[in-house]
Amino acid sequence: MDFDGGLDTLLTALRTTLVGALEVAEQCLQFATLASAETPGYTFNSSHYRGLDVKPEIDRAIPGSISSQLSPRMLSDAASAIERSSNPPLASWYLAFKIARSMSQDFSAHLVNERGESVFTLNDLDAFCVPAEACTALYGQRSFSERADVDRSPFEPSQVPGLSLWKTDTHLPFSVVVDTEGGAQFSASLGDHGDVLAITLIQPNDSIAEIFIDEFAPAVEPDRRFFGVRPLDPTKQLQTISESLSRAVGIPTGIVLLPELVNTASLARSIADQVMAMTGDSAGAVLPRVVVGGSYHHIEDGVRRNTTLVHFPSRTGPPVADRVYSKSAAFFMDFPPEILEYLTGTKGEYTGDLHFREDVEPSTEIRLYIGDAFSAVVVICSDLLDKTFLNAIHRLKPSLVLVCNMTYKSEGFVSIAHDLIAHSQTTTVMVNNPGEWWNGKSGAPKPDPPDGIIIGMPLAGNRILQHNFESDERIAQFSTRGAPASPQLSTYKI
Repeated sequence: MDFDGGLDTLLTALRTTLVGALEVAEQCLQFATLASAETPGYTFNSSHYRGLDVKPEIDRAIPGSISSQLSPRMLSDAASAIERSSNPPLASWYLAFKIARSMSQDFSAHLVNERGESVFTLNDLDAFCVPAEACTALYGQRSFSERADVDRSPFEPSQVPGLSLWKTDTHLPFSVVVDTEGGAQFSASLGDHGDVLAITLIQPNDSIAEIFIDEFAPAVEPDRRFFGVRPLDPTKQLQTISESLSRAVGIPTGIVLLPELVNTASLARSIADQVMAMTGDSAGAVLPRVVVGGSYHHIEDGVRRNTTLVHFPSRTGPPVADRVYSKSAAFFMDFPPEILEYLTGTKGEYTGDLHFREDVEPSTEIRLYIGDAFSAVVVICSDLLDKTFLNAIHRLKPSLVLVCNMTYKSEGFVSIAHDLIAHSQTTTVMVNNPGEWWNGKSGAPKPDPPDGIIIGMPLAGNRILQHNFESDERIAQFSTRGAPASPQLSTYKI
């Protein structure tokens, strides 16, 4: 079977230019992926690697333990083995697989890309790291849900444990920015608290009555949209969030997460200023490493967005710049007439529950924070309900997904948390706002409030943690390792 000129390119690179373990594995996976897709009549199946004709030669070429740099002799021997194989795509994939195994699936020495950049956009078939031992780093030696294994995706030639290729054509229109500078801050949140990841979750508002919406399409319009969700009392909201952030420093915490649409652009700037001015107190309080500031509606260059800022409190040296993430997916809400009358100040204009769409332009950028201990993604609410977006998250296999939420129906996020656990052992942490929505139709029983917190954990048992804030609570903290050895949730007042 003819596997075209791509094989010659790979063999030449192995014999002349490649030395870094990630670069070798990346080019092997690229050849396996392209050859599998472009060779008529060929079906890639990684589960056949145990019977690969040149497996002994590759095993001899790559010893059981290697550094991040490979010797020319190793690579020359591996190239000769691939050249002799009757199945070069599988042989090249197996070389990448053997490298991953020999490095304990840890490619963290190559987090910065080949151009020396710590923040870069993935091109088609670029490789990115997938921290393979993130579960152990986050939870210690526990019983986890079923681990991902090559035999679970045997027809996928573009990944091995610890490393994967990004596929632009599969995940259009989304692009991925790999951020190892920010990822280092996420990973550092573990070391500050005795290898415990502590995430503080803040719900600023008790009730929908504390929220206002500036723009509603008239009832007569078929395409009804809303925009300009904001706190009714910005001064009170800023005080609540500021006091909660100060309380979080004293708990202490590694990551702080606020919900969706709890800010305005002005409030977001005030929170950024507060985070920039944070210092540890004399009692030895340790600053959080990451603050996800909660999202806000705004118009930028004529484009409507739903955006959150991710802050990195500075301790020593120059601060890490804020990151920006804007919502990607459409969001719809059914408003009862009594709520529409309250929000619009009108009477009798709206009859029956009406369907509205959030009037924002979707973003198509996902930021993947990769550190040496774990990786993370920040998303906003309905992003995870979009199938294409969720498929992209499946490909990226983040260790942690932080969700800023504002939804009156949170049940679907429990299913998503289970999905991410099953697919990539992801921990999903969601905080929702406000605590109470509307009371339901006149005479009907008051509906249960949506979950204020949903946490999905890749554990063998008790995988989903759900919580609603009490009326005098604003803050909860999730710790991946509690006393004596299990995750726990603690609540606090401000």
